[in-house]
Amino acid sequence: WAYSRIHQNELVYEDDTTAMVNINFSRYDSTDALISTSDAICLLVYRDGAWKLKWGFVNGNLTLGN
Repeated sequence: WAYSRIHQNELVYEDDTTAMVNINFSRYDSTDALISTSDAICLLVYRDGAWKLKWGFVNGNLTLGN
């Protein structure tokens, strides 16, 4: 895939150092053709003044590309 686009996100949990976000996103190829749409739960950690992705749990199959 060339890029991803988040369509919806919902904060499920947050404290001072961690957060969980439910997202719906799609992946597109370099011609902007849709490859897949998926739902995922992302675990974020707050480090060095920014939220960073620690894990992503995808519901269903998700291609990782070649």
